[in-house]
Amino acid sequence: MVVPIKNPIEKWFFGHFALVIPALYGLRLAVQYAIEPDAVPYTWQHDAVRTASEVALLLAFLMGRQFLAPISPTLASLAANKVLRLRERTEDPSPCSKALLDGRLERRLNHRARIIFGTTAAVITALYYWQKGSFTRSVSSGGQLAFLDYALYLVPIAYVYFLGILAWKMLVSSAFF
Repeated sequence: MVVPIKNPIEKWFFGHFALVIPALYGLRLAVQYAIEPDAVPYTWQHDAVRTASEVALLLAFLMGRQFLAPISPTLASLAANKVLRLRERTEDPSPCSKALLDGRLERRLNHRARIIFGTTAAVITALYYWQKGSFTRSVSSGGQLAFLDYALYLVPIAYVYFLGILAWKMLVSSAFF
């Protein structure tokens, strides 16, 4: 059986993202409201694109989970029906064993290169935030709440890291078949 997500941190995130993303978004709204109770939260007033991006990330993770779930049964079916064959340099196109296919795909899905994909996506997002001035938001007026708001504002960079991991897994599984 193929385990598409072996890393415990990735496994936890992909298992709980549907709770984590909305909860942290709600916490960010609550903190912004606590900082300025008489004003519309900054997130709703100035961050419509970021709000839409977080909804899009939620949908991407939901679809990615649906994409990864049937990999093992699909691979088993293809191997059982002898649809897949090993691509070796020899002339013998012998049918693949399910264990061999499982091992190859699992190694590729969980290869360390996925970290490069995730890190690249996170760095590009951080650079975008920097360019747009998101790192320079004022934290002096609200004390600890403003610092918490600032930290919560940067959390989507971590989401994008996991999106890069998901992109790697989708690319690998698409190339595998």
